[in-house]
Amino acid sequence: MDYLIKELAQDFRITVVERELDLTFQKQVEAIWENQGLFDGKILSALEVSDDGMVASFVPYSYFFAAERDAALKEALGIQAVAVTGMTRNDAGRWLLGQRSNDVTQYPLCWELAPSGGLDEASVKEGIVDFRGQLLRELHEETGIDQVESISPKFLVQDQLCNMWELCLDVVVGGEPQCQSDEYQKLQWVDKGGLPSGDFVPLTHLLFNKMSF
Repeated sequence: MDYLIKELAQDFRITVVERELDLTFQKQVEAIWENQGLFDGKILSALEVSDDGMVASFVPYSYFFAAERDAALKEALGIQAVAVTGMTRNDAGRWLLGQRSNDVTQYPLCWELAPSGGLDEASVKEGIVDFRGQLLRELHEETGIDQVESISPKFLVQDQLCNMWELCLDVVVGGEPQCQSDEYQKLQWVDKGGLPSGDFVPLTHLLFNKMSF
């Protein structure tokens, strides 16, 4: 099984520590990253994970990008990216799906539970990642929705194939979504009997099997 999933503790905390970047593989990373035309920001990478928390550090996105394209580099660097996904629903019990744009680097044109994204340095407050706040910012920036009735931790998912951790939060909202960024080309409310045609991000398939419709 490529995924491990468990309940996410309500008091789950992510503590950020400084970690010196291993420059041993810098030339390999640069060779893969060259001419990509992408912004080399920083992503959060897990170092230690327990039932009630995680210790993590920030690494350049170029290292993660290169590791995803070179198996030996992936094993050597040991990056475990951390992201957050909203299991966003309205009062009618319908779930918000977004079709990813054709310009994203992962799963272009695939449908996923929205919003979804990485955790950046702006989300850190006194050494602790405010992943709830980060998700709400993503929600507003990508869908225009700012009427939030509740938000709570739901699942912690480990993608063993891609070396990623996903914090999945249950979010109940009001209002109608509108595409506000280049992340999605379409947003829509769905129920299990009315899923759109097309491919889905694997995590969304997994979460659909865990969700109550």
